[in-house]
Amino acid sequence: MACGFSPPAGMVNLAFPGENIETIAYKARTYFSRRVPGRVIVQAEAHMFARYRTAATRGYNELFDQAPDEQPGLSIRALGSYHRPKLFAYWQVLWRKGSFESRSKLVQNGATECNDHWTSVLPEARKTQARERAALHQPADDFARSAFAALYQRLLEGLVSKGARVCLVEFPVSPEYKREMPVESYEAARSWFAAQARRLDLRLLPYAGLYAQTPELFSDMDHLTPQGAARFSQRILDECFK
Repeated sequence: MACGFSPPAGMVNLAFPGENIETIAYKARTYFSRRVPGRVIVQAEAHMFARYRTAATRGYNELFDQAPDEQPGLSIRALGSYHRPKLFAYWQVLWRKGSFESRSKLVQNGATECNDHWTSVLPEARKTQARERAALHQPADDFARSAFAALYQRLLEGLVSKGARVCLVEFPVSPEYKREMPVESYEAARSWFAAQARRLDLRLLPYAGLYAQTPELFSDMDHLTPQGAARFSQRILDECFK
């Protein structure tokens, strides 16, 4: 959702790549502790229950509720599950180039712009990368009985109880990634999200294959470019909150 939703005026995107359900729930709870929720879009993705996303956040959450002048002088986000596996690659780039600049950009409305281009990657490399990512993202067998599943349910229930108009969204993925999804485990997770939507009478938009014919909208196998995010954002806003 971080690289897939560009919010209009009056909305913000609280997502950041790689965050787990614990952090998502913490952010929502903190943000809406002093605001009345209106339209709320919640990601509903099978990979949210991948094994690697069940690690403790180790103090990461608390930084979200601090003003910049309250945060420690050395505030590194490397403890998060998004950056931790990439640390060695970061150091390699720094050693080789002498500097490090991410092609992703955090913008004022909270969204992350992912500025790579999936179609610039050679086809065989795309297949390999998609296979590796889909395997990493495979939901745990027991995800429905996990503390994270219970936390996600409480997140939805809490938003609904506050009067929020909640919409669940499955974000688009590239054709290469979709072909590599382990069908049984992914469908089990998708069915679970559908059950949550029915239980609370919420709209669910299952859009994994939405842009199968437009690969140029992808930054990588499962994130959109700024142009793709702009197109998708308008669509889900129109369909979520008719």
